Amino acid sequence: MLAPIVIALLALGVLSAVLLLRKRVATVQPAITEYWVYLPGDSMPTQDALFDRVIKEDTLSLGRPPAGREEGLLFSDVRLHLGLVLRAKNPHVFRPDLFEAHVEPTAEILEGLSHAKSLVKIRYASEQTLPDERHLRLLPFLAEAVAAIGQGSVVFDVTAERLMTLDELRGDLVKAGVGNVLPEQHVRAIWAPSPSGGRACTRGLVKMGLPELRTRDVATDEKVLALYLVESAATEIWRRRTLPDELEIEAYGDLFRLQFFPARRGPVETAILRVQRS
Repeated sequence: MLAPIVIALLALGVLSAVLLLRKRVATVQPAITEYWVYLPGDSMPTQDALFDRVIKEDTLSLGRPPAGREEGLLFSDVRLHLGLVLRAKNPHVFRPDLFEAHVEPTAEILEGLSHAKSLVKIRYASEQTLPDERHLRLLPFLAEAVAAIGQGSVVFDVTAERLMTLDELRGDLVKAGVGNVLPEQHVRAIWAPSPSGGRACTRGLVKMGLPELRTRDVATDEKVLALYLVESAATEIWRRRTLPDELEIEAYGDLFRLQFFPARRGPVETAILRVQRS
């Protein structure tokens, strides 16, 4: 009599382990952060010049140089890559009409793009779980340094899909201060239209090796609510450094439950449920 019970329990244990492993595998995500800095010239600032501006100089009057010893070590990290892309050889990456619809360049940014002859790609990619945010304490300042030395005025946060002027980037850096990383400066929610409405999606969670979120189809008249909920969830997930099964978020006087369904590849499907208060 005990044999069938033991077999059933073993099978249940194996199934539970498989499901847990599937979820763990599904949420493993390489950490990728990338900036493009558009320059009017066709050469890249030297590494020595960048190192001095980021490590030795307090150019933004923050009280001390932006990067300390931990951040400085990333200059020799093989996961950090800086490369020059010439407009003459890659004209498509300079065309504003090829950006996604939610990337909306201002007149000032369009002018900067039109004068750019090159861009410097700054990319940090890690297959391993990151112990902290040191790469995000360095890369935005490194982008600022490239723009300042190279006399550029436009920076594209490729991962968060955000175009900004150099002054906007500097404003972010001053607000965050040295040694701090503000999630709202790295993660955003965007709207992806669909035939039946659209989906709220995140951009930027991958910077910390976290999977991006994407809701199921939402009616267009609920766009603002969906974007708020997804952005709030992304900020909380960033702070936790892990993807929970669900989150509850207050919005506009109501309580909502967001449930997350990881996939092996691609964004995490996110369901939004309104919670009935008792």
